[in-house]
Amino acid sequence: MRESPVDRLRGPVKSYKKCSFCEKTSDRVARLFPGVHDAYVCDECVTYYYHLLADIESGAVDPKSGVRLPVEDQP
Repeated sequence: MRESPVDRLRGPVKSYKKCSFCEKTSDRVARLFPGVHDAYVCDECVTYYYHLLADIESGAVDPKSGVRLPVEDQP
């Protein structure tokens, strides 16, 4: 495939790796952790899911829906 004059003016296309969960690219997050099969997870998703799992374990969040339970329904 031939490069068009417009492509030559734009310059090389930057290829950023992205988080497999939130799809933020590596230039928008502090860190991307590599996984298998070209999967990555960013530091923000790690933090978010860490807190979500902690809330599920404490009973503050419904494990099926991920929705925070009212205080009166929490253990």
